[in-house]
Amino acid sequence: MHQATFEQLLERAITGNEFAWSVLYDRYAGPIRGYAAGQGVADPDGVVGDVFADLARNLARFTGDESSFRSWLFMMAHNRVVDARRKLDRESVALDVVVTGDTEEEAIEVLVTDEIASLLARLSPDQRDVLLLRIVADLSIAETARILGKKENAVKAAQRRGLQRLRERSQAFGVTP
Repeated sequence: MHQATFEQLLERAITGNEFAWSVLYDRYAGPIRGYAAGQGVADPDGVVGDVFADLARNLARFTGDESSFRSWLFMMAHNRVVDARRKLDRESVALDVVVTGDTEEEAIEVLVTDEIASLLARLSPDQRDVLLLRIVADLSIAETARILGKKENAVKAAQRRGLQRLRERSQAFGVTP
C-alpha cells in the first residue's frame, strides 16, 4: 500500500480499508493535534477524534488533490477549535494543565507545552491562527487565507508580525532564533 497514490489511498479509505485509514491517521493526526494544542484547546485529542469522525462521514464527497485534502482537514480542525473557544467562553471555566504521570518525560513535555502556549498566547489571535496553520499544519498562504476567510496579503502580514513578535520574545529570554 505504501506505493499507492494519494487518490488510491482515498479510494481504499472510502471502501473501509483499515490500513488506508491507518495511513491517513498516521499522516495527519499529529499535525492536527499540534494545531489544536497550539490554539490552547483543552482536549486536542478530542479535536483529532472529531475531525476524523467528520472525515469518515464526508470522505466520499471529497474531490481534489492531496493539498486540497490537507486544507480541508485543517478547515475542519479550525472549525472545531473555534467551537471549543466558544464553548469555553460560554462556560467561563479556567482550565489547568494536569500532569497525569510522574515520569520526567511527561513533566518536561508539560513544561515545554506550557512555554509554547505562553509564547503563542502573547500573539494576536490572527497571528496565532496564521502561524499554526502555516507551520504546524504546513499549509500554503492561499490555503491558510481560505481557511481563515482572509486575503493572502493579510495572512502574509500576520505571519510576518507574528514571527517578529516571537523573535522579540525569544531575544528577551536570551534565546537566539
